[in-house]
Amino acid sequence: MKSMKYALLFLLALALPLVAVRKSEAALTPAGTSIGNTATLTYAVGSVTQPTVSGSSTPFLVDRKVNYDVTYVPAAYVPVMPGSTDQALTYKVTNTGNSVQDFHLAVADFAGGVIAGTGLGGTDNQNATNVRIFTSSSATLDGSAVQGSYLDEIPQDGSYYVYIVGNFPTSTVPALANGQLIGEALTVTPMVGGTAGSEGAAPVQNVVDAGGIYTVLAVSTASINGAYKITAPVLAIFKTATTIWDPVNGSSTPRNIPGAAVRYKISITNGGAVPALLTTITDTLSSTNLSGGLISLTSLATPVTYESAGNSLKLTDAARGIAGTYFAQGAGITKAGSPELLTVDYATLLPAGGGYAAGELKNGETVDIEFDVFIQ
Repeated sequence: MKSMKYALLFLLALALPLVAVRKSEAALTPAGTSIGNTATLTYAVGSVTQPTVSGSSTPFLVDRKVNYDVTYVPAAYVPVMPGSTDQALTYKVTNTGNSVQDFHLAVADFAGGVIAGTGLGGTDNQNATNVRIFTSSSATLDGSAVQGSYLDEIPQDGSYYVYIVGNFPTSTVPALANGQLIGEALTVTPMVGGTAGSEGAAPVQNVVDAGGIYTVLAVSTASINGAYKITAPVLAIFKTATTIWDPVNGSSTPRNIPGAAVRYKISITNGGAVPALLTTITDTLSSTNLSGGLISLTSLATPVTYESAGNSLKLTDAARGIAGTYFAQGAGITKAGSPELLTVDYATLLPAGGGYAAGELKNGETVDIEFDVFIQ
């Protein structure tokens, strides 16, 4: 048994070089290579070995096989936010033929329909603006990329990266919304190589060139899809009004009559996929005001506790651990004009800290403000 084991190991060792040889032979013979193998005969007359005899050789040239592979590199939607610019979809083009090739590049926006492809499959329902093509030998879009419509002089087995770059302005009509998809199709067409700095002409199937080499198109034109996905906050604003007191009924059954106090509550919820940075919210208090009387109303026949005592408002943000904090005017809260314009600065009321940026409302969170007004 031991001798058989050694014999198997010996045969395996012999086979390994053969495997390596087969792997190295996988590379295509370059176009234009002259193949002129000569057959050699050995023979004997009687028992005497005679000189070898070589046959004539008829060399031939290896013809050009045009072939290439193009892939959408991330194989997934590329997330982009409304207002972002120079967002890239990445494609890789590899020359799998046996000669130097140029490749013409073209991009087309989807006009609706399913965006077919690995990792894709959704329905196109938006468009990017200022769509451009860049090329680079780098696998990341950097300063080496150049804008253009073709790949120049890609060697056999060489690869280059193609970037479709677009913008997503907030002025897009209809407006960009969370979850929308933007498909882009890259079309690659092989062209004749050999002249650096200029795009070659389209190759023609089975036509011989001046060097006696025929062109065979294994692949003529291929198109592959990529897509962006809008990732944005989805902000919902709800405002409720609750009458809490009137000068006739007090707080038992208050009605909306002049002089009555009304409690406003404005809730902002982020139901999107990414955080939003809230800046300011304004509210024109038509036929109502935050003026006099909100400092102390305990002298009324039916005393009421007002959220806006001292012309302030109450803010609640459970995710940040703010459970009803009062803010006075001047601390991110201003009112002016007639009718009064209330302005709330969330960046001031919700400062940075604890993993939050100033004014940040993360996805799935809600912030409330409450204040009281009098009906005029």
